[in-house]
Amino acid sequence: MKFLRLDLLLPLTLAFLAACRSAPISSGPPTSASGWALAPDLGADRPSGKSVHILCADPVRSKTGPAIESALIRALEAKGYTTTADPASADYLCRLTVRYLGRSVPPEGHGDVLKGAREPILAGDSGWLAADGSGVDTQLRKPRGLYSRPKARGFWGELFSGHEDDEWTLLLDLAIGTRSGELVQRHEGRLWARADATVLEKAAAIELLLSELEKRMPECLP
Repeated sequence: MKFLRLDLLLPLTLAFLAACRSAPISSGPPTSASGWALAPDLGADRPSGKSVHILCADPVRSKTGPAIESALIRALEAKGYTTTADPASADYLCRLTVRYLGRSVPPEGHGDVLKGAREPILAGDSGWLAADGSGVDTQLRKPRGLYSRPKARGFWGELFSGHEDDEWTLLLDLAIGTRSGELVQRHEGRLWARADATVLEKAAAIELLLSELEKRMPECLP
């Protein structure tokens, strides 16, 4: 009876694993999408001017706050708005909060991220009026991020369970105040963007996500 020599088993196993690891994974072009989970509706509460003060909070430490703020400025300037550093003189007050930036589980993992963001919109100032104008908003609006640890792609995982595409999601809370004299009215929105590909690294994903957000941002103001 012949037995498999143990001194040959290890080299054969390593050679098999190396072959599996070197097998190419076809990577098609990335796709992306975006949308409003809740869109701000200004209705008739529109001031006559077009000056905007913008402030962005980034509790998840995504380091995308400045880029998001710049994207919003470009989008609004294209519609004739101007930005101001003085919130007391602005016609519109825009407060942004980055709620989530990270991997999400494909396909359509942004839906799970949205389900996790069930709190009120965590943007705006506590002194603003409630969205329905019923009185002072007393809810805690402290910026707070969402965190999750979806399964990351890795060699051993893909070896036994197969390849899983890369998907990334960016979630943004947006609150808008419209000034008319001393009155400030709250209008709220929640904006998401998704990017996915067979293989998609974080830097490339962020570029796609920011591009998607910039497409939608002009819709936040008339």
